[in-house]
Amino acid sequence: MDYGKGDGPEGRANRCMAGVIRTVITAVLANFPPSFLILGPLGAAAGHIHQMIAAHNFAPGNAGGVFCMDIAIPLVGFLLLWLGRRFSRA
Repeated sequence: MDYGKGDGPEGRANRCMAGVIRTVITAVLANFPPSFLILGPLGAAAGHIHQMIAAHNFAPGNAGGVFCMDIAIPLVGFLLLWLGRRFSRA
């Protein structure tokens, strides 16, 4: 039996939940500009730096790839925003 498909109660519930999720995601993206999503990892990077200095925590999960990505993702995001604005004016 296929649960959540068709016109039965499970199918209607799944379609309703999909609509709720779509509405929530739309509201979040409307209220939080993309710059918020780009700047978020920089706050995490600041926390990693604090842990490296204060607690001498140089574990791979704190000072390894996670820390590098917390810095690289915003840089790439800012680059894409800059390129988007530069070429949208042309």
